[in-house]
Amino acid sequence: MNARWWFVYSDTSRYLEYFQIVDFIFLTFKNIGIQCMKIPASTLITNYEDTLSSASFLPDNVLFWDKNWHVASKLQKVGIHVYNNANSAIVEDKIATYEALSDYGIIPKTLIYSVGKAKRNLEKIIKIIRFPILAKLSESVHGNNVFRLENESMLVNFLNNYEEQVIIAFQETLTFSPKVEVKVCSTKSQILSSYKRHSLNDGTLKSEDYTLTEKEAEMCKYVCGILDLEIGGIDIMYRDENTPLICDVNTQPNVLNIFKILGINVIEKFIYSLI
Repeated sequence: MNARWWFVYSDTSRYLEYFQIVDFIFLTFKNIGIQCMKIPASTLITNYEDTLSSASFLPDNVLFWDKNWHVASKLQKVGIHVYNNANSAIVEDKIATYEALSDYGIIPKTLIYSVGKAKRNLEKIIKIIRFPILAKLSESVHGNNVFRLENESMLVNFLNNYEEQVIIAFQETLTFSPKVEVKVCSTKSQILSSYKRHSLNDGTLKSEDYTLTEKEAEMCKYVCGILDLEIGGIDIMYRDENTPLICDVNTQPNVLNIFKILGINVIEKFIYSLI
């Protein structure tokens, strides 16, 4: 517990919920008696050397809750342990993430093509992926830049909206349980939390505690290892009742939402896992 921390956060975020999460994380450090400074990412981006020289202390560890990975890399180069570190930047690019996981049989069927190559391989895409097809751009977050294509006409029209060099991931739609997903917070060696979320007919969401199967737990820890995630959020959906698949990975799990649903403080569990 003697290690000193910086908590680096994005002070330019436009989302109120993000700052609620920031407050929750910082309060966690205070509540468990860890010396921690709250550092706005903008100060490290614009005045890196001044920020380091003027800080009351340099940290042993940094909890990095920002997306400017070159800053994380700079901190690592001076010997500071950074969680998540700059290697996990791959997760911000969905195409790169799917490419990294594609050889392990743990993601939905996926083909990755440039628009030009996709136009030349329409029959292959349709035969292997089958409709409905999900088309995903590199920056696909919270359902943005994800398109559901029901037939060949929609696929062709979709491709015609983009330049030839744009890279697209074409992915199967998991129809076995389209309104159910499992949300997991994991490290490379430990499951910190897991719950199941149902989408109800009236559009509301119902969440409940869920204990992962051994297969699901090992799969999540394995993904964190492949992507070099020290702590990550992982979404699981199902092809059938015996086939869980990784549908999304992110570097900043919604730790406040997890606490509200399960009463589990995954940040506290993560910090203690490092001791």
